[in-house]
Amino acid sequence: MASDSSSEAARPETGGFVGGGGVPTTGGIVVGAIVAANASSEDAGGAGPGSDPGGRPSSGPMCGNHTPMAPALHAVRAGDGPRVLLIHGSAADHTTWSIQLASQALRERFTLIAIDRRADARTVEEHADDAVATLAGDRAIVIGSSFGAVVALDLVRRYPDVAAGAILIEPPMGPSDDVPAAPAAFLDAYDQRMAEQGGPAAAELFLRTVLGDPAFERMPKIYRDRATSKFVEIRADSAALIAYRPRYADLAAVSTPVQLLGGDRSAAYFRPTLEALAAALPAAQLEIVPGAGHMLHADAHRRFADIVTTFAARIGYLG
Repeated sequence: MASDSSSEAARPETGGFVGGGGVPTTGGIVVGAIVAANASSEDAGGAGPGSDPGGRPSSGPMCGNHTPMAPALHAVRAGDGPRVLLIHGSAADHTTWSIQLASQALRERFTLIAIDRRADARTVEEHADDAVATLAGDRAIVIGSSFGAVVALDLVRRYPDVAAGAILIEPPMGPSDDVPAAPAAFLDAYDQRMAEQGGPAAAELFLRTVLGDPAFERMPKIYRDRATSKFVEIRADSAALIAYRPRYADLAAVSTPVQLLGGDRSAAYFRPTLEALAAALPAAQLEIVPGAGHMLHADAHRRFADIVTTFAARIGYLG
């Protein structure tokens, strides 16, 4: 498998939430490109098929024969074709997918929908419900990065009629149900820093733990400020992830095609989780992308676009 890293600009790399030796980390920082001019920004779940005039989804063929009634999410859409839902990781927003939203190769084949997850969602399941409501009864390939990959996995598990397939980039979970994503003591340390120095300081502690001091210092100030402003989201994601269990044994019932992705420059602790998921999910394939780190969709964006298109064709999603 050829690496495309030589032709793609290097970008800041992050880890997952499972840290070696119990060190918590997370993902989702990106120094994004400008979103394509024809990308539209809107509140997801607006009026359309499967929606009421207020933008709330009505009924659909999902779990319990109804779509979750969730607050409308902000989303950016680009392209034309079958839907691809993009779910960002922690300390990020839809702009982590800027390269994909600007990609002619993807826009000419798919309708790309990049959402901003809610800051006040308390569980992985709530985020998955929000994502399903965004689709308003339509099917999609669901793509998640880092924490967003955990959300995508939960969506695939509970809403199989919605997910035509899923692409999961290094979900930061333990490789077994007995291994939490991070020690609960992390939240105590985070809360103490927030109480003593404020939310952005707590987020900085988090990011320095994730990236290391040199990488954090290299972040341009505009992106550093954006990331540290998301201290509420970081705290909520951390708590949700610590509480979540993959329930690996139950994944044998998931028939949705899943493409698992890892980067060969990512931290080693992602690989056991990817391998555990590959063993547990009957229709999963695992690929390690050369030249990519945890921000795989940015580090190897051309290869990533190829993977998305090839996956869609393989599962019959492109018609």
